[in-house]
Amino acid sequence: MNAKKRKTHLPYLEGLRGVMAVNVILSHFVIVYYPEMYFPEYAQDGGLLTLFAKTPLSIFVNGNIAVQFFFVLTGFLVCRSVILNDAERPSLIVEKFINRYFRLVVVAATSILFTFLTMILGIQHHLDAALFTKNRSFFLDYCNFKPTLFNLLYDMFVCLFIQKSLYVGPLWTLRYEFWGYILCYVVCLSSCKIKWRTIVYLLSGLLACTQLSTDYAGFFIGILIADHIYQGKNNSHFLKSSNTAAQSKLTFYICATAGFYLAACPSYLAPLYSVWKHIPSLEPPLLHAFGAGLLLYCVCRSDCLQTVLSHRILVWLGKISYSIYAIHWPIMLSLESGLFLLFQRHMTYDASALSAFFISLPVIYVVSCISWLILERNRKYYPL
Repeated sequence: MNAKKRKTHLPYLEGLRGVMAVNVILSHFVIVYYPEMYFPEYAQDGGLLTLFAKTPLSIFVNGNIAVQFFFVLTGFLVCRSVILNDAERPSLIVEKFINRYFRLVVVAATSILFTFLTMILGIQHHLDAALFTKNRSFFLDYCNFKPTLFNLLYDMFVCLFIQKSLYVGPLWTLRYEFWGYILCYVVCLSSCKIKWRTIVYLLSGLLACTQLSTDYAGFFIGILIADHIYQGKNNSHFLKSSNTAAQSKLTFYICATAGFYLAACPSYLAPLYSVWKHIPSLEPPLLHAFGAGLLLYCVCRSDCLQTVLSHRILVWLGKISYSIYAIHWPIMLSLESGLFLLFQRHMTYDASALSAFFISLPVIYVVSCISWLILERNRKYYPL
């Protein structure tokens, strides 16, 4: 591996993406078949599974945690790229804009087309499966309309970047990934060399959160972490001293504990998180963003965590994570739902749901690998 590659490639971040991609798949399965693990209204009757909805165990089944990690990683990598590549200039914003669009739209459009075809061919079974799942309303909210060529083309090339997709529910995040990425580049390219850039990052993030959406908070948290790690020595006197303090083991463990606590916040503010109810308009996704930021900082400061996340299986899952994220949904609505209906005739609810899930997993993996090989592997405009 050449020096340039060593400087720019961080395999442990790919591994982190891989873990989060698996989290999203598990989250959607849980929301449909075991909603008591996710929603408090389903967790009123007690039972071991309800602990996931009420405690930090939520971190294993809450897909929004993964989404916030993706947002923080984007901000981190954009700022890192701007800092390490001194040749970058504001004139590259347009090129980045175009590259990002095609980076996101190719896989997303393929997933949407796949979903459209399953609807046309009548091999989606989620609407029938909804009658037997514990969470009946979730499946009924998706692809419950007549597909047309117009709404297909609109969804593939326009809708993704202004509102949620009609065909593939999880793609609601793409509009934040698209505009957040561009916003990060604008802010970083215009401010990364000035002395008081931290103030600019904070004010820009506050403006984006209050005027657009709090989902943009993760991007700016990622920017602050990258700036602190890669050029903290050039900051103001306060940041110089804080950068030194951040090297201590005590600070590391404090950040790790606080990061896990915040990132593992359930979908509602359960007893361990009741203190946050006193802050107006504070929602769990914002806590997830701060938690993801602290945990990312710990990963960047820990050789042990980097070694674990750099395992080749996790790195590979990270490489195909975008395809996993986009492709798993149409397979869930068709194959997994169909298998659940088939097994439901002869097996218990738990056996039917789990069997359908574990049979679908290798299919999702294989299709995601094919998607990566065909649509992503040789893309020269891959931005980071």
